[in-house]
Amino acid sequence: LLTLPFTHKFASRSIISITIANILIALSMLLAYSLIGFTSTSLALIMFGFSFSIYFPITLGIATKNVSNDMLGRYVGAYETIFGIGWTAGPATAGILADAFSSNTPYLIMFIIGIMLPIIMLRRFNSE
Repeated sequence: LLTLPFTHKFASRSIISITIANILIALSMLLAYSLIGFTSTSLALIMFGFSFSIYFPITLGIATKNVSNDMLGRYVGAYETIFGIGWTAGPATAGILADAFSSNTPYLIMFIIGIMLPIIMLRRFNSE
């Protein structure tokens, strides 16, 4: 809640802001994987909260940037649907992985994926 009023400042540098958010999400996954305790959990949750408070508004703005008013509802609905599928499929997949390997395996995998995404994004946007 503390960062939401400043989202417009992050939106002016959307690619960098999303990259930072992805890195913080990945690092919080690494914290959840490697450290177990109140302090590390609290820090991971603060990093999650900061990241998501800038990630969702900026990506929604990017997704609806050049959309006409007639199509805006459809684009927002598609955007929310994609996140909804992820919020459903992610925990189900993580549960299967945790059951098959160990309870902290999903955090390690999400860290690896999360740290790769900013690298891919920066390469793509720097090449354009």
